[in-house]
Amino acid sequence: MRLRAICAACILSFIGLTGSSVAVAQSDRPLLIFAASSLAGVLELALAGKNEGAKAKIVYAGSGSLARQVAAGAQADLFISANRQWVRFLGQAGLAEDSRSKKILANRLVIAAVKKNEQSDGPPAKAGIADMLKDRLLAMGNPAFVPAGEYGKFAFEGLGLWEEMQPQLVFTDSVRAAAALVARGEVPFGLVYKTDAKAAGLNIATTLAEELHPPIRYIAVPILNGRTLRAEQLVDELLSAEAQDVFASFGFPPFK
Repeated sequence: MRLRAICAACILSFIGLTGSSVAVAQSDRPLLIFAASSLAGVLELALAGKNEGAKAKIVYAGSGSLARQVAAGAQADLFISANRQWVRFLGQAGLAEDSRSKKILANRLVIAAVKKNEQSDGPPAKAGIADMLKDRLLAMGNPAFVPAGEYGKFAFEGLGLWEEMQPQLVFTDSVRAAAALVARGEVPFGLVYKTDAKAAGLNIATTLAEELHPPIRYIAVPILNGRTLRAEQLVDELLSAEAQDVFASFGFPPFK
């Protein structure tokens, strides 16, 4: 009887040690970032040489798609959205706290094209956009889950163009996908962020006036798990002067 008790104690001790080791391993593994697709190729450089950022793993997609994956159980540690709506979505699911979120970047919304002769000066009014597009296709992120598309829909509705543009619109699952369609010549125009147009080597046909849509702000928020404090440190690294200089070199404008 005593031997059985000793064996049981040994087994429990082993399980405890093993569980502790697993917990330490989970705590030490690199952070996983779910980030808006428009940050692809930029975020890695901004985090290079940082304590948490340099070893972090990154998954890119449309903000809405990523938020839904987290809500479905994906084990992300930090979520970077191109608008606050999806941060609130995770907050309502009990997976993030808006009070822990921080603005890290801004951007501008443009209509991009391959041809230089499509360029125009200054933000056009309703007639200017309608005349520029001339019933030709325009690729843009799906407003249901891509922030760039949501901003665009807001702007076009304000201009009274949204309904009449429906036959011309080609919806994509991310803003980068919209830029890629233009770059490959599959559609003549794309509604994308200024930085995406630059990354794809596109020309800016026109920049939408900021007054036409809510301010474009990227929001970073830690996911509530055992690694939340580490994720908060990573956000601070993104706000460092060095990281912000990298973002600026890719065309991200300063924000307030």
